[in-house]
Amino acid sequence: GYGAIIGTLLQVQMASGTVLFPPGADVIGAHAGTMVFSYLILMGMGLVEWRVKRNPGLPIAGVVQVVALFAGGALLALVSLFAPDLLQALGGVYLLLELVAVVLFAVRVLPAAVRVDWTGDATARHLGTSAVFVVVATLIFLYVVMQFVSDPTVGFASLAGILVASDHSAFIGVVSNLVFALALTLTADRRDGGSAGEWAAWGLMNVGLVVFAARLIIDTAILKQIGAPSMGVGLLVGLALIALRLRASDLRPAEAAA
Repeated sequence: GYGAIIGTLLQVQMASGTVLFPPGADVIGAHAGTMVFSYLILMGMGLVEWRVKRNPGLPIAGVVQVVALFAGGALLALVSLFAPDLLQALGGVYLLLELVAVVLFAVRVLPAAVRVDWTGDATARHLGTSAVFVVVATLIFLYVVMQFVSDPTVGFASLAGILVASDHSAFIGVVSNLVFALALTLTADRRDGGSAGEWAAWGLMNVGLVVFAARLIIDTAILKQIGAPSMGVGLLVGLALIALRLRASDLRPAEAAA
């Protein structure tokens, strides 16, 4: 995506000393904002809908949802790179496009994603959680953008914790849950009755994320000391579970074919 291109050009500029962006350009903001919310969240929305709704074809509301998210990111990138002084003026358009996308997702996909048996299949649990964090991460980020739009003099330091909470909601809440859901689906035939491990991975990771994000927003140190280790242990348990399933793969048919 264009967010990755911006990041790559930034590295080329830093390595070569060549000036590739105009003076005053917010290259980091353009790269980070578009990579997370017009790429990772966009892909997360699409993959969750694919696994949850299994819609044939291209529903019009779904196309509008994706186009709004993509266009909002493109607008944010262009303004950040070439007209940072217009962020306040055009920030409202970005907020509107992102709100259209997240509201459409919340109406079209979220109800089906959370209307599952949360005590049953771990795949459904991870998909439902990923869908919830799509909305949570986006709304937190839009709050940060709204603060910059409404008050251009606001200091980044005062919003840094909230922005990091949004990033963690996207990376752990959306992407990690989605990856675990897809990996569990692909290895479903090798399930070995490890439901305790599935619960541990899902619970530790997501409860830890909520606690850690709360700490970033309200700045309470003890919450970080609880949330960060919990997230890490949950991720490791989930990865170990997937690794054990893959290790149990029966490769004899593939070897025979080869």
